[in-house]
Amino acid sequence: MVDLYPKESWNFVFGLASLTYGVGVFSFARYTDTFYRTPPSKDTTENYICTDVTAKLLWRACKVMTHEIGHMFGIKHCVYHNCAMNGSNHLAESDRRAASLCPICLRKLQEALKFDLADRYRTLVKFCEGSLTDSQTPLSEFADFGEWLQKAITFLESKQYTTQVSRRPR
Repeated sequence: MVDLYPKESWNFVFGLASLTYGVGVFSFARYTDTFYRTPPSKDTTENYICTDVTAKLLWRACKVMTHEIGHMFGIKHCVYHNCAMNGSNHLAESDRRAASLCPICLRKLQEALKFDLADRYRTLVKFCEGSLTDSQTPLSEFADFGEWLQKAITFLESKQYTTQVSRRPR
């Protein structure tokens, strides 16, 4: 793993994405527990960081990838809610960022991709439970998010929600 510095004047980025080119890049380097003990020099790429893939590293990686992919779909930094699209300037701020999109950003993505929200959440629950991966990395960091997703699915499938949606003007 290597730290990212897109411009000489910047101190670092966790990731960076371009809607124009449809590409994104991120680094796990600052998400490892060993990075802050002996950070690599900014002037060299020879100081690679090697670490075990832990549940915490995988959780952090999924959050930054979700954020950068959101940029690739044209979603800017969110300032309205605790959201996967919030910006972050340090690890603690990144760790506080939600794993899911807020209602505003989720609607933007849903409009662009035309997906069924309950189906999306069901697939995410399967991932959180480990049934979509053959990785030996424990997914313990995903447990709370999986529980939140399950509650959201229950609401989306409830009579209360379907009644509200059917009354909404088109």
